[in-house]
Amino acid sequence: MEKRAGCPLMSGFHGLFSVGGFAGSLSLTAVLSAKLSPITGTVAASGLMLAALIVAVPRLVATPKAEDTSLFVMPRGVVAVLATLAGITFLTEGAMLDWSALLLSGRICCRSRKRALAIVSSP
Repeated sequence: MEKRAGCPLMSGFHGLFSVGGFAGSLSLTAVLSAKLSPITGTVAASGLMLAALIVAVPRLVATPKAEDTSLFVMPRGVVAVLATLAGITFLTEGAMLDWSALLLSGRICCRSRKRALAIVSSP
């Protein structure tokens, strides 16, 4: 993927996606450590997301509608191989995160306030 003016690279998108995951986990850890309910943290996060959307929507770049081209193109060749490898990697990453959360809550019996912090701080 080449870098064009105003277009970030995919690696930057993935990096900021990970930063968002860390920030969300740390925020919920702070909410739970303050002895607030998880619902309170969820409502607060939803409010922040709604406010961010209200600010961002007017600034989105308008793209012309492509009427003559198809909306989906099946990847071929090297792109298909890379997409398959990326899908396997994402499935593995998600499975590791899910199983580590189950391990922390079941076998290690970590308190709910510290589970999110433990998951974020694990390598």
